[in-house]
Amino acid sequence: MALLWPERDANRARALLNLAVHVLRDALGAGAIRLHNGALSLDPAEVRCDVVEFRRALDAGDDARAAACYGGPLLDGFHLPGSAEFERWVEDERGALAARCTRALRTLAEDARRREQPQHAAQHLTRLLQIDPYSSRAAQALAESQETAGERGAAVHTLERHLARLRGDLAVEPPLSLLELLARLRGAPAVHAPRGTDVGERREQAVFHTLRARHFVGRRDAASLRTAIEHFERARSTDPTYAPALAGLADAWSLLGFYDFLAPSEAFSRARAAAHRAVATDPTSPDGHASLGYVLMYYHWHWDRAERSLRRAIELDPRHAQAHQWLGNCLALLGRAPDAREMMRRSRLLAPASPIANAAYGWAEYFAGNFDHGAELQRESIELDPTFPVAHLWLGQSLAQMQRFPEAIAALRRASSLFGRSDAAEAAVACAHAQAGDDGTAREIAERLQQKGAEGDYAPAYEIAKIHVALGDRAHALDWLDRARLVAQPW
Repeated sequence: MALLWPERDANRARALLNLAVHVLRDALGAGAIRLHNGALSLDPAEVRCDVVEFRRALDAGDDARAAACYGGPLLDGFHLPGSAEFERWVEDERGALAARCTRALRTLAEDARRREQPQHAAQHLTRLLQIDPYSSRAAQALAESQETAGERGAAVHTLERHLARLRGDLAVEPPLSLLELLARLRGAPAVHAPRGTDVGERREQAVFHTLRARHFVGRRDAASLRTAIEHFERARSTDPTYAPALAGLADAWSLLGFYDFLAPSEAFSRARAAAHRAVATDPTSPDGHASLGYVLMYYHWHWDRAERSLRRAIELDPRHAQAHQWLGNCLALLGRAPDAREMMRRSRLLAPASPIANAAYGWAEYFAGNFDHGAELQRESIELDPTFPVAHLWLGQSLAQMQRFPEAIAALRRASSLFGRSDAAEAAVACAHAQAGDDGTAREIAERLQQKGAEGDYAPAYEIAKIHVALGDRAHALDWLDRARLVAQPW
């Protein structure tokens, strides 16, 4: 009911659901829809569903049957106007099904190539490129299979079209191996990297800029995050196939959105594109899976998929401190406080000198109600870096919970200054004033943040809602929470 009729109250939505079930049973047969433990579902014995058959085939290990069932993107072209929850659900289901079909087709193509059946391999790879048109690995494998099958002209066409797509849509250069293959197929001279910029040196430069960018990401203030993006972009332009640079780019954009330096729709749209490119470039990149998990968690609110992505990152690199930290965030959102604290503790053990690892452990303690310990961990983080704004922010919030309001407000104002005027930090200052009984200052800050929206700028609706909660103004808090929900739409 929430997906299909979000604007209706519970009674009206239930009436519409009953009407929909009646119409469907009339069209499909009385037994088409069954009720089991309060849940409605199609009866697969009565109604054929390609999605059900697709999933069953995959579960049975029958990749060929699964690929035959997949007819294209789920509900392609179908929309329900005004139902953001339904659109978000479709987007995520569509992506998950496409990813599973991609893996099945890749397996089928690899099997066909091993059996020296290039034409069958080409068929599978052609479908794979239709689903994932930016996969250079698939494009190169398809061209190689076409060449083996005696179709050199088709192979050249495949690579030329892929090259145009990468340069035109993504403004990136393909891997050198793809250019070398295209030159050989054309009978042209071999492609060589420019003097002084061979593959090893380009990768070396990409690593250099990525490590430098990571330093700026770690600072978390607005100016540093934008500087990080510049370095990640340099790394990406130097070596477009270096997944950690793409993942880092995703992280920098995500954090600009998370701390309200930029509208989430703008920041996370860029973050998602970079995270997907990282995973597509290197499916074994722990950074890529961690970055994608962060976007799924904080923008799409799909915590189950976020948890899977983050656990995949840890599986690929058990010492990935950031993935442990973000998995702790995800588990905290799911209400699994003990598991969240354990993940944060592990992150801190993996990166004991990291300000964010210490601060995040304190954040988990805060949400577990251990405000004293949380504040102590924030002070440890500040000792590591006195200018680290996140630690001052979370220290102030912990102190406010302990009703040490003058200290709390001082810490929060320090955080706001270090962030570079973060709306999230400003809202935290307002909340502390409201908790201390200073409603006037809290309302003044809320009005200033609300005015940004009236002037056409991004207004942090969620942060404004928290101020109204602290003021005890339930009606305005719900209004701003509803605005936050409407703003946070998938692109």
